[in-house]
Amino acid sequence: MLRKRSNSPSAVLKRDVQKLVRLIVIQRDGGCLLKGFGFPCHPTLQANHLVSRSKTVGFADTRLIICLCLGHHKGYHSQQEHAYRARIRELIGPDRCALWDRAEADQKSHYMTAYDWGKEILALKAELQTLQQ
Repeated sequence: MLRKRSNSPSAVLKRDVQKLVRLIVIQRDGGCLLKGFGFPCHPTLQANHLVSRSKTVGFADTRLIICLCLGHHKGYHSQQEHAYRARIRELIGPDRCALWDRAEADQKSHYMTAYDWGKEILALKAELQTLQQ
């Protein structure tokens, strides 16, 4: 039977990155960024990557991640994606939009080792601590 997820050092660290990113964006955004947009929010909150997680660029950059409830997260990844993206662009401001555009256009391969992911985790922990003060 195939394992559903990898237990390699990098994979484990990436899951830790995801946990930290989720905590950061929930606190930073104060809940679902799209609350009141279209329909009521679902109580489950998620970290929504504006750039595909399959691209390493921006995977741990919280400027490229927003907090969405489960319902709005599903809506973002549906036929209504264009409307959601337009609203998100209004909310995150021009600097983050420019970063989002550059990250989406980036076609380079950004290889990350376990050591690199460890450094990302340290930076995310510091960011979370700053938010909590």
